[in-house]
Amino acid sequence: MVFYDIDKPIDYNREIRIYDILMPYTYLLYSTKNGYHIIVLSILNLREYAKIYTKLHAMFKSWYTGTVLRLSYKKDEYQCLYMYNDTNTMISKELAHIYEKRFNIKFTNSIKVDSKVFFTKYNSNKG
Repeated sequence: MVFYDIDKPIDYNREIRIYDILMPYTYLLYSTKNGYHIIVLSILNLREYAKIYTKLHAMFKSWYTGTVLRLSYKKDEYQCLYMYNDTNTMISKELAHIYEKRFNIKFTNSIKVDSKVFFTKYNSNKG
């Protein structure tokens, strides 16, 4: 899985490049208060993870490492699904359930498996 935070606009050329990079995988791209989140739900080996992360990082230069993602909403935040893909890959059942419910979608082609996903709740002073 890859979690990538983008804090800049996505123009048409970047949108096509994102699609090209992520096409073989189950993923979501959705808006956040200050940008976008890319979530690759497909369970990846290290080489696949590195390939995806390196290509996304070359495009967006995000400060975040791609291993942690905020699931909660910020104050006055509205998240909107921008695009997603459902492929015949293994995905985390827990994360699939969260995003299916959040965006009213169903991952019908993906193979949902039990996986170890760690959730941490914390408070932040940021808005």
